[in-house]
Amino acid sequence: MYRLEYSELLGRHVRKDDWKDLGVPTWTLIKQALNEKKRNQALELLDNLFREHGCLDVVDRLNKCLSYIARNHGEEDVAKALRWWRANLQKADDVVKALSLEELIQYQTEELRFGFTGPGGRGSFSVHEEKDKFVLILDPCQVGRMRRVKKINPAFEIGTTKDPHPWTWGKADVPYYCARCCIWWEIMPIEERGYPVRIHEYPDDPEDPCRIIYYKTPGKIPEGCFTRIGFSKKASKAAVKRSGRQPEAKTNKR
Repeated sequence: MYRLEYSELLGRHVRKDDWKDLGVPTWTLIKQALNEKKRNQALELLDNLFREHGCLDVVDRLNKCLSYIARNHGEEDVAKALRWWRANLQKADDVVKALSLEELIQYQTEELRFGFTGPGGRGSFSVHEEKDKFVLILDPCQVGRMRRVKKINPAFEIGTTKDPHPWTWGKADVPYYCARCCIWWEIMPIEERGYPVRIHEYPDDPEDPCRIIYYKTPGKIPEGCFTRIGFSKKASKAAVKRSGRQPEAKTNKR
């Protein structure tokens, strides 16, 4: 039997079940409550599920790992580590390349819904279809949440770049984890296919939302999206064409 009790030290509710029950997933308890038509219990457990996941926020931890690399080996090694990381996700990358644009957005928004985005960190954001692109607005994104905490509490630790780099959109003071978005979805796709998979508008002010843009046609991506990270649109396309690799983005007609 689960037992939720408030912890003064942690400042939140914690499951204080009998020892034999502590290893039972909260999802299992939610399903059990729903099957038994215990609506209030299910809602209580759902609320606590977000708190549980918040205790193990992967983004916070990964940013600390990247901060360690920067502090002990230099900031350029952060970029190397992120490139190595993505290179070792080859199977997932192959899946991404096979998806249509709409399927890609649907696939990647799964991660965002689970990523503590939006007010209260409940995984909420908005998606807007425009004539030539899809725009996702995260207010805040996962790292944006950390940046807002830092603004209120300067003692909160969040490692950021000391210098501007192409892999941080030419900006300094960018959280190291944000470089993942730039390297994985902009720089490396340009090297591989001649254009970025998605564009990130990193806000200088933490109170502003983060915007992710998917262009429906690669040819419509502005030149500035290339030059800000050290590329030329024309040269990138030509280089990939010479290499014999040029997968085109697929868009489902609706």
